[in-house]
Amino acid sequence: MMAHQFSSGAVHELENENAFLRMEVARLKSQLEAMEVIADTDGLTGLLNRRAFVRELERAIAAHERYGFSTALAYADVQGLKVINDTLGHAAGDDALRHVAGALAGGVRTTDTVGRLGGDEFGIILTHLEEETARERIKSLARAVQATPLAFEGADIAVRLRYGMAMIGAGDSARTLLTRADLAMYSSGRGQRSER
Repeated sequence: MMAHQFSSGAVHELENENAFLRMEVARLKSQLEAMEVIADTDGLTGLLNRRAFVRELERAIAAHERYGFSTALAYADVQGLKVINDTLGHAAGDDALRHVAGALAGGVRTTDTVGRLGGDEFGIILTHLEEETARERIKSLARAVQATPLAFEGADIAVRLRYGMAMIGAGDSARTLLTRADLAMYSSGRGQRSER
């Protein structure tokens, strides 16, 4: 079998082509990562969108099933957002949603996850917490949202959350857990009781 001989010029050209291809792969990988971030992010609040949040919830459920981690899902909505939109305009409503998103994201641990599920609804995954502690944490988050009024065009707007909570249990899916937390929110009223 004859060995192929390459001139030094051909070797140099192949090395340049190889370097170019490596740079192109790195560039495309970076673009793909940026597109994934955009695809997973709520454009208004910068939180995870529903699709990405559900994926994180599925991971939390899998961790619960495998390791027994105690994890809560809180479901919350902004009370009176329609009134804010109708009286002050949608810019004020958008500011209210960003205000809530900032308070929630700033009030959770790095191990927790916050997402905007759509409209005025938010989800919070509280990991490695027993039910009573998780309940106190969501109450604290709701108080943090309310504690700082939203300043909009010289007026202070009170923003409040209604919330409910469900603990991950045996056989839960993301859908069943979201449904239980959502029902807990609607049935909570002023007492803000949680359901398991």
